[in-house]
Amino acid sequence: MFPYTPPAESPRFNIAYLGMIPQLLDLFMTWDWSTYFHDYGQENSKYLRVNPQVAVVLLEKVREADKKKNIFSALKKNQRDKKKLVETILKLLRQLTSNSD
Repeated sequence: MFPYTPPAESPRFNIAYLGMIPQLLDLFMTWDWSTYFHDYGQENSKYLRVNPQVAVVLLEKVREADKKKNIFSALKKNQRDKKKLVETILKLLRQLTSNSD
């Protein structure tokens, strides 16, 4: 039905993303955004390979999943605080992507 396209030949696959995955996972698992923003653009950055555009896409997916997961999250203060933090991080990441264009 659909022709098979190996991942390496797929137009959406970029081998550079493979180097970003460990850093991206570390950033999201430790939630170390302050270090990411502080070191962004420096050669010795801990998250040198994390592209802000990719981080925006992934963070939006996390935000959507959180919305679906808990409808009553507005009632919990820590959930409201996390939502505000995610919105702030998204805003800063979008600023980085607009500055790099």
